[in-house]
Amino acid sequence: MKVVVFNPAGGPIIAEVTSGQAQPGSYTLRVWEAHANTLVLKERGNFINSDDDAYKLPLPNTQNHERIVESIATAVITPPIKDYALRLSIQQDGKEIGFEESVGKASSATVTADLFVMLEAAP
Repeated sequence: MKVVVFNPAGGPIIAEVTSGQAQPGSYTLRVWEAHANTLVLKERGNFINSDDDAYKLPLPNTQNHERIVESIATAVITPPIKDYALRLSIQQDGKEIGFEESVGKASSATVTADLFVMLEAAP
């Protein structure tokens, strides 16, 4: 699992889910408590409307240390386009500080990816 290092004294941490290649779809975003099967945040959305797909994680930032951010995202493959790109981006202070993604070509009607990153506070 990728580790994303954040600044505990910086601005809010933001998790954003995107779908590239103009493919519609939907997602669930979850933030898991460190070392526990407890959800801290759960959001749902889709790539069809203009609603924002970026979510601020709980403050203070220090409590996000070792939490896991997960996105289960599904893209609908719309022929003739077979390419897809599902991405979970972690941002802070206007910059991307880490990401996980699933990119490829598909011949099936849909593609689902389960994307995970662990957050780690910078020393």
